[in-house]
Amino acid sequence: MKGESHPSVPEETLPLQGRRLGIALAGDLPIVLFRRLKGILTHLPRFGRVADWTFTRGEMKAPWADRNAWLDLINEQGETVGRMGLLSPKATVASGVRQLFVAVAELDVEMLIPLPSRDNRFTHLPQFPHVEQDLSIVVDEDVSWSDIESAIASHVRRSEFVEEYRGSQVPEGMKSLMFRFWLASDEGTLSAEEIERLRNRLIKKLGHTLDAGLR
Repeated sequence: MKGESHPSVPEETLPLQGRRLGIALAGDLPIVLFRRLKGILTHLPRFGRVADWTFTRGEMKAPWADRNAWLDLINEQGETVGRMGLLSPKATVASGVRQLFVAVAELDVEMLIPLPSRDNRFTHLPQFPHVEQDLSIVVDEDVSWSDIESAIASHVRRSEFVEEYRGSQVPEGMKSLMFRFWLASDEGTLSAEEIERLRNRLIKKLGHTLDAGLR
């Protein structure tokens, strides 16, 4: 592990309390346990959204590890971020473990590097049904789908692009764009009148913002 500065002062000796992640598997087949634990650690970076590591034999095994079955976990900077191995017979007895074999891994959480990620936001599941609608509008050739999506974002629960059309039925310099959107209310199921009112409001917003017309 990377060296840590000790929090103690001459007047008082304090224990190091770094965060560790431990994993233990117990069973009767040591080879199976070792391979299963290594498989868990191989996939852990992907599920944990942290930087990957490799497995290698370092200069010194963990004191609890069997001398014939242990590995270090090394990050891209060459630092040891964790260790894994079978528990040695001496450590097994000292721990009072009754299983014949135990495979153990220890990770230094402080040294794990989070991967860049999108902002996560919590959204409640809908309590009332969403109403799916399609709409085809005619807009200027320069208007993009992102322009339309931004214009209607506050009026719909969700929207998605369907298709574009250019042809004899659409004026020169214009295009027809079809998209799908979903309407809903937090107060109850939408009535036909409410759906029509929300749809008309959406059309009015597109006309005012992007000079869009119905196809």
